[in-house]
Amino acid sequence: MLAPLIVEAEWNAATTSAKQKLAAKNIEVVPWSLATVGALMGAYFESREAQIVRGSSELLAKTRTCVEQSFNKVFDYAQENEKSLDQGARQFAVERVPSTRACAGPRVISLIIGGS
Repeated sequence: MLAPLIVEAEWNAATTSAKQKLAAKNIEVVPWSLATVGALMGAYFESREAQIVRGSSELLAKTRTCVEQSFNKVFDYAQENEKSLDQGARQFAVERVPSTRACAGPRVISLIIGGS
């Protein structure tokens, strides 16, 4: 029995060669960046708990909703553009920078990506 997808548990756990072999067998590799997004979102919501959520069940529900939405957007993008989830996640993020910059301003984006 083969798994329909494999989730990376750490950064680049699956080699490019392994990802290509798995893709040839129609097995998706969920990149670490997507697999761990829930932890990042949960930590953000938890740090802002007083302003955003009212308890642990609401925190979990909000985090789950955001993770599902993020994953679905990347999955759809990857499928539409015939990319792996890893490639799709990266490209989707890159394409979002201009719209985020327009909303947040150039200074915010510069700080997020490590500029001054």
